[in-house]
Amino acid sequence: LRVDWFEVKEVSRHEAPERVYRVRTPLGSVELTPDHNLWVLRGEGLVLIRTEELKPGDYIPSLKALPPLSARRPEVVDIVALLKDEPFRVIRNRGREELPIAEAAPGRLDDQVVGLMGKRLPGAVPFGPAWARFLAFAYGSHLIHERYVNFTVPTKEAKTLLEKTLKELGFPLGAMRPHNVYQVASRVLASVVEHLVGRLRSSHRPRPEAFAFTEEEAREFLRVILETHLQPNTRGLHLNLKSWGLAVTLEAVLNKLGLERFMTTKRGKRGTFYRLVFRGKRTLRKLAELPVSPKVRKALENAIKKEPEEYEPVPIPGAALRRKRRQMGLLQREVAEGAGVSVAFVSHLETGRTRLVRGSFEGFKRFLPEPLDRLDELRWVRVSSVREAKPSYRFVYDLSVPGVETFLAGYPGLFVHNTFTIANVIAELQRPTLIISHNKTLAAQLYGELRNFFPRTRSSTS
Repeated sequence: LRVDWFEVKEVSRHEAPERVYRVRTPLGSVELTPDHNLWVLRGEGLVLIRTEELKPGDYIPSLKALPPLSARRPEVVDIVALLKDEPFRVIRNRGREELPIAEAAPGRLDDQVVGLMGKRLPGAVPFGPAWARFLAFAYGSHLIHERYVNFTVPTKEAKTLLEKTLKELGFPLGAMRPHNVYQVASRVLASVVEHLVGRLRSSHRPRPEAFAFTEEEAREFLRVILETHLQPNTRGLHLNLKSWGLAVTLEAVLNKLGLERFMTTKRGKRGTFYRLVFRGKRTLRKLAELPVSPKVRKALENAIKKEPEEYEPVPIPGAALRRKRRQMGLLQREVAEGAGVSVAFVSHLETGRTRLVRGSFEGFKRFLPEPLDRLDELRWVRVSSVREAKPSYRFVYDLSVPGVETFLAGYPGLFVHNTFTIANVIAELQRPTLIISHNKTLAAQLYGELRNFFPRTRSSTS
């Protein structure tokens, strides 16, 4: 059940098929072509099925959290290199030297970037907690003019924190405007924000250096996001995110801090929106430890009172549990005692009347065969609906990753399999089969995958 990052060796594009399957879950929806297949958790365990065999009520695996991504941790953020294509100038050596920014890279801490109107920024700033806070504020900004940056500051504490951050980095200050907007008049700073995350919120890009944050930097980033994006309601605490870039960057921060959550997506007229929901008392208590405003703290304290200790449910395949119990020569009563549940609960699991376990999955691990004893390492989502539909996109893109046959589709996504259909055809025909590939990379990938499907059959490449 290991989930990891892999390098894409090749990308190919072809016309989308006439029909696709639109699979909807509580996390959102994903469109799958008929030749993609799914891992499904049913009574007998993990089963690989065709997409058209998927039914509402099936449980499919999704990602609990993005796996760690190794990222280089810079000592400084080079502002000069970030803005090298802009029409600015750099002053260095205490004003004795001035040159175009394209000729000045890399930037130094004592450099100054000068804009067209004379506004100045340092040529480089330290990579640390202040920069983490600024990056979080940048994700909450919007650029309506090339000479201004509008930061969202819904609370007085957010305004104070933004001004503290700008002072620590040596950036210019601004002034409050209506509708909780803090405006900084600086074309240089506007260019920094645009090159960092993008001009519009809906198209903000992820920042890979967030994977290299220390815990202190991750807490500072999250502190700002809570102040600017938190939306409390009767169902709990959630963050409304308007860009995939912020969603991925925030996932990296939450992974660093070990906080539980799940992400849902929703498509609207203005694009795709991401909702991140915090789950579990432990997570909410860790959020309450952050130095946040009274408004945010009150929302966290109210949510802690309502939230259960363990939220994440794990489905247990009843037939596999019964088969393992009998192999061990145990009674339902003995399994119930070992798992800390009632005999009736074990009986309901084995007959399929109950499938979900909250908080007590650890007790069932020794009564499940491998790899079912590690089901809690993934998130299991229930299929709401499956229907045929016309594809939303003209083209379909295939990624070639040697040695990998199961991958995450969509975001937050679900796991699909790529080679099962062709293997089924070969198994049904029971004839020697020649598969022609247009390159060596794809040939090596298919060879490895098909050899796993047919371990007792001779496979070779040429």
